[in-house]
Amino acid sequence: MNQKLLLASVVAALTLTACSKPADESSQANPPAEQVANPATSDDAAEHATMQEEHDHAHEHHDDHAGHMHVHADGDAYQCGDQTVHIVVHNHEGEIEAHLNHDGIEYDFNQDPSNKNQYTSNHGFADNQKTILTIDGNKAVVTGDTNQVLLDCVKAS
Repeated sequence: MNQKLLLASVVAALTLTACSKPADESSQANPPAEQVANPATSDDAAEHATMQEEHDHAHEHHDDHAGHMHVHADGDAYQCGDQTVHIVVHNHEGEIEAHLNHDGIEYDFNQDPSNKNQYTSNHGFADNQKTILTIDGNKAVVTGDTNQVLLDCVKAS
């Protein structure tokens, strides 16, 4: 019994020893002057670098997004009566999507496989209302789930 306890203690000690890494004494003894003078700047720079890495990683999977920044509102302008909306259509991981920006709110649509001019969304202008975006040439029409026309738009020149 004592041998089992001794063996378990040795294994636990070895495991803890293997997990702990010796600290680099030179870097802890004398921190860089920049950190002493302004630790917030160092933290901000590290946070910014982390955010940039996360942003870069988020765009790794978007082949058509590589190399440029854009906001979906930068899409084509369509005039809908006295309102202007922006629509952009792009390939996202093999699926065609449309994004419509209306009054500062972005609506996401997925292309209907049976009709390449039609895009659907389960999150429309009204709560729990299916919305359909149809783009045909220079015309874009948004209809609700009961086929009522919500927006009738013409591409701005």
